[in-house]
Amino acid sequence: MKKMLSILLCAVLMLGLAVPAAAASGTVDYVGVTIEVDGVTICPMDANGDPVAPFI
Repeated sequence: MKKMLSILLCAVLMLGLAVPAAAASGTVDYVGVTIEVDGVTICPMDANGDPVAPFI
């Protein structure tokens, strides 16, 4: 009986933690992020010289 109760308790706790984690999603937009190293601003660019966002 104790084993069954502990398995049930574990299942309920895992389900209770999984549902909020699955529901928490969203989109983040960022504007104006700059990179500065030793006082020099760096403009990240790709191989063609086009500016790229500093984060993926």
